[in-house]
Amino acid sequence: MIETIKKFTGIATSVIPLSILKNLLGYRLIIPVYHLVTDMLPVHIKHLYQPRRINTFRKDMEFFTHHFDILYPDRLLEYCCNRSIEIQNGFLPTFDDGLREIYEIAAPYLYHMGIPAIFFINNDFVNNKDMFFRFKASLLTEKVLTRLSHATMDKLAESLGLTKRNTGRIRARILSISYQERDLLDKAAEVLEVDFNEYLTFHKPYMDDEQIKDLQDKGFIIGAHGKDHQLLSALSEDEIILQIRESVNDIFSKYTSLNRFFAFPFTDHGIPGKVLKVLHDQNFPLVDASFGTAGLKQDIVPNHIQRIPMEKSNLSASRIIKTEYVMCILKKVAGRNLILREDPDKVNSAKNITKS
Repeated sequence: MIETIKKFTGIATSVIPLSILKNLLGYRLIIPVYHLVTDMLPVHIKHLYQPRRINTFRKDMEFFTHHFDILYPDRLLEYCCNRSIEIQNGFLPTFDDGLREIYEIAAPYLYHMGIPAIFFINNDFVNNKDMFFRFKASLLTEKVLTRLSHATMDKLAESLGLTKRNTGRIRARILSISYQERDLLDKAAEVLEVDFNEYLTFHKPYMDDEQIKDLQDKGFIIGAHGKDHQLLSALSEDEIILQIRESVNDIFSKYTSLNRFFAFPFTDHGIPGKVLKVLHDQNFPLVDASFGTAGLKQDIVPNHIQRIPMEKSNLSASRIIKTEYVMCILKKVAGRNLILREDPDKVNSAKNITKS
């Protein structure tokens, strides 16, 4: 069944014009999400994902501006606050993690083209004060691939709780370390003589305050992305809300943002409906809009917008977006294109809507 769906999707994306897919679905709000745009793959990213190359990114923007209207953040906010307002054909690029290359490469091109964007920042990493634990894992993985002594490999395996020094198993273990286990990365770094602070100082993977404020001066929007990029669904409801409040308030106060936008790090999958209800409380909202990464899907929470990841493959923007439309249409037919949350009242209301 899965192979049949993949085959159909491949045929549809190569044959069916995008205009027909848009008319069939009717949902035309496109929010792509990127992390990095570069031709020089940095070591802290190398073993995690393949970022968009510069020319590919520019082709992406050419595709979006040709097939969709530029959506300005204030218009998006109007849409979130009042769903009676329709966005017929809009797109707005977003960028997560606050990486330096986005400031140096993506932002100047967007500014030249007159394309707005939202940049979501992790508070603890601004000014290269600290580093995402997954970036640390990539740096350590690279060091493991160098020629290390048997004694070092034995000590490394022991620090990771492994009984054998098999290189493949060590690499897999390092890349599987969770946020809760992140102390293991520091222990491994000691064994491998990898200095994360030195890397931060020399390579400066993140933007600093001055660069972020420059983006804002140029009309770009700065949003929050969590304090230190942990998987929020692993926390309690109160802890999730506290982390989001602190992250958003810090960004709002430092960069005097006009809007309070928040993008969930990793994914919004597993976030309880109660949390989103608190975030978007009509009387005292913590955020104006929040964002996930579930692709071209609609969410039962009006102010919560799903985005389309653009780094999941080397495919063109055309192929990625068409695939999203085809899958969305198939899920809509099956009644599975609306993301429901753990809020009984809204869930029952949504079920009644889908039946009518």
